[in-house]
Amino acid sequence: MRFSVELFSYRSIFLKSNSFFKLCLRSRGLIDNETIGIDNYKKESLVLQDKRLGGLGREVNYNHMMMPRGTGIGEAEPGIIVQFEESLDAALIVETNAVKDINEFRQMFCMRLVDVLGNSLDIPLSRPDVEVNWNGLRRYVIPIAEFLNSKFFKKKLK
Repeated sequence: MRFSVELFSYRSIFLKSNSFFKLCLRSRGLIDNETIGIDNYKKESLVLQDKRLGGLGREVNYNHMMMPRGTGIGEAEPGIIVQFEESLDAALIVETNAVKDINEFRQMFCMRLVDVLGNSLDIPLSRPDVEVNWNGLRRYVIPIAEFLNSKFFKKKLK
């Protein structure tokens, strides 16, 4: 299956200098190294609601040169479409120092699944049916198998 996952701001968020978002996919208990994406924010910035903060498959550093007139980063670069073998335990792993606990993480972010045609499915992490596990300091695990197998997303993949 070919798709991408991106992390979006569900609410406006202030990022301190040296904030980061690291995203990757896990299948059958193993991290797929080809999916690792890292977004480093070198300068403090206000990111407005519904803006991309991180994505799969690339590493990008955002600094003051990329921020027009000091207004902050508009949006992170899109994630890369990756080839990923589906499994029942497929999960998105997010590591970040932008928030301190799981409740704040759930309230602040939204996950976006994107197919090869650019069609997307937005999933607010605050939804009661979305499982988010706190796997240690700054590390969150979001099972995604049910979303990848959902009729809505499969229909968009065709």
